[in-house]
Amino acid sequence: MNPPPRRLRLSSGRSLSWVECGCPTGPVLLYFHGAPGSALEALVLDEAARAQGVRVVAPDRPGIAGSDPEPGRTVGDWVPVVEELARALDLTEVTVLAWSGGSPYALACARARPDLVRAVGLVAPLTERENWLTRLERVSARPWLATVRVLTRVSPALIAGAFRLGGGGPRSALLAASLTRALQPGSTGAATDLAVLGRAPQPGPIPQPVTIWAGGRDAYISARQVVSLARRLGQAQVRFIARATHAQLLVDHADEIVAAIRGPNWGLNVN
Repeated sequence: MNPPPRRLRLSSGRSLSWVECGCPTGPVLLYFHGAPGSALEALVLDEAARAQGVRVVAPDRPGIAGSDPEPGRTVGDWVPVVEELARALDLTEVTVLAWSGGSPYALACARARPDLVRAVGLVAPLTERENWLTRLERVSARPWLATVRVLTRVSPALIAGAFRLGGGGPRSALLAASLTRALQPGSTGAATDLAVLGRAPQPGPIPQPVTIWAGGRDAYISARQVVSLARRLGQAQVRFIARATHAQLLVDHADEIVAAIRGPNWGLNVN
């Protein structure tokens, strides 16, 4: 059974929804979902987080699931939202983990708040102007997402296959459910999220340690682009998994990722 979403009324008056899983009393891993996607993605990490004693907090970006839209927003506008959530939950230090389209948001928070963000993990990270994002811009994301929304109601299994959401099983089903939840309010929020990513600033050096997980069979993010991103960030380590696709990095390697984050070189090693 999926945990109920939680809500916070922001100082702007907008509502922010988020999902929590893992160990409620553990150090906090702040998870930023992909695009299109929602906070429900974080449940892929639940079993591993419980085993490692990690609390996972996953907010929905504006216009996604239960989070109200924020017209005209940029990637940088996510930082004050995360700051408000951290204050509401009394979080003084977090590690941030992002999959795919959540990566620019993770880097923005790390750059703006090095006192809050201790370390960063990027799984199949969206890098500069990826080909799949450019193609979506050409065909217009909103009609495409509207079609996807209809398909999620007809057959979540079909969506899981079409988006190559892992190799099947409960974790792949969670990614399909996350996509369904992202599109519940309509396709506008998810389309806006993609458009915002299209205007994301170029990544630059950040002071925190960064680990990047990349897949040799990722059809969206190339190894060359990942290496380029790692060089831009300055202190990034790349973990290359040769046989993993874009979604399999998260679905099939969640245990490895959370265990690495809990290790001695990361921000979650303090009880």
